[in-house]
Amino acid sequence: MKKLLSLIFIFSSIAVSAQFGNRLQNNEWDASWVCVPDAGETDAGLYIFRKKINFESVPQKFEVRVTADNRYKLYVNETLVSLGPALGDIQHWNYATIDLAPYFKQGDNTIAALVWNEGNMKPVSQFSFKTGFLLQGTSDETKVLNTNDSWKCIEDKSYTPVRQSVRGYYAAGAGDKIDMNLAVKGWKSADFDDKDWKPAKAVFERSRRGMAFNTRGGWTLIPSVIPEMELTPQRLVSTRKAEGVVCLPISQLKKQLSKFQQIPLQKFCSTKKCIQKHIQPYYSAAEKTV
Repeated sequence: MKKLLSLIFIFSSIAVSAQFGNRLQNNEWDASWVCVPDAGETDAGLYIFRKKINFESVPQKFEVRVTADNRYKLYVNETLVSLGPALGDIQHWNYATIDLAPYFKQGDNTIAALVWNEGNMKPVSQFSFKTGFLLQGTSDETKVLNTNDSWKCIEDKSYTPVRQSVRGYYAAGAGDKIDMNLAVKGWKSADFDDKDWKPAKAVFERSRRGMAFNTRGGWTLIPSVIPEMELTPQRLVSTRKAEGVVCLPISQLKKQLSKFQQIPLQKFCSTKKCIQKHIQPYYSAAEKTV
């Protein structure tokens, strides 16, 4: 009987952990993968998540783990602090560990994430289970930011992926079309009013079955071995202005490009003589049409 109870406890523990989509891992993951209610699980879309936190004094350290499917940008008080995740597969889904303390201030703070899914137009290298966002504190103090229904969310309707059409095999992702008339503005700031936003919804729901839980599988999380990308603002050293420049009409430009694409591959070379013979005539023809 004791063995039977032990087995029941083991399977129940596994199921409880699985409700959060972090398969084959222990209960240190008690945050939930979340999504926007009523949004397509695998459809292309752009989604925003927000949560506020107040500090009487700024903590010395505030470490969290973060990841998403497909991709995310994480902001603290309007500052971009993480971009990811590093590419992996469903069985090896990367998360980043970030110390948010340097970005906090005394009083109200806003943590916000932009998550997007390119749907069936995602790059070949991009694995995906379904749209989701996950943030997990590494200590009792930081778990106040764990993703759950205390986060607010909305779908940003401004984003539309644009299918690319090229000759031959295409492995990259879609282009982006952004309609700023539909964009959610100011969502990274602390004074933004998100009262009309919906509470985030858990990606995985748990249901009782017998003496255990019935759940679906998900991502197997691993710490990323790739360092965070350096995010350093760069200013232009100088700018120049050109006047009297006239661009080709699209119809003429396409015509010239079609001629360029018909040049046999073996005619390409790096010598000046070869370029003048085979390439220059097409640019000269384009210049005459201006």
